Formats: sequence, C-alpha cells, structure tokens
Amino acid sequence: MIHIGIVGCGMATKSWYLPEFSKMPGVRLAAVSVRDLDGGENRCGPLATPDLRVYCGGESWRELVVDPDLDAVVVAAPNSLHLPVALGALAAGKHVLV
Repeated sequence: MIHIGIVGCGMATKSWYLPEFSKMPGVRLAAVSVRDLDGGENRCGPLATPDLRVYCGGESWRELVVDPDLDAVVVAAPNSLHLPVALGALAAGKHVLV
C-alpha cells in the first residue's frame, strides 16, 4: 500500500487528486495540508475519509512532509511553494509529484 499526502487543497486536489487516488488499488490518501487555519476540513471534507489527517496552518506542509506514515507527497500548493515543499519532502525521504 502506498500512502500519499497532498500539500494544498484547491481545485486540482478536490476535482482530480482526491477522486482519482480513491480509485487506485494499492493507494491510500493519508493526509492533506492546507494553509487556512479554519477551512481545511471544510475545503476537503466532502471527499475526505474519516482516517484522513488534515494539517492546517501556514507552515503545515512542514508537518506533512515528515509524517512517517507517508511514502509520497503531491505538491498541489501555489507555485511559490513548489520548491520548498518538494525539497522538504525529498529531504524526508519521500517520493514527490509536482
């Protein structure tokens, strides 16, 4: 089983990543990270599963990329965060999709 975390919960995550990963055998979406402190669960809520961890806050991606339960990180954050998130995930030994 591959456990995936997604940094960002915007349109791409809600309309593509969440529904598509849920169809893939052997893949489990385990965590998402969102910048807004109050809206994370609401923004990803309709497609989230009960065991989905939601990291909220401006630097919450830092917690997600070091989550020991994750194998891979999808960077679906704003473009200005692509490099730091990808480097953080790689430094933590994760596979990265940007």
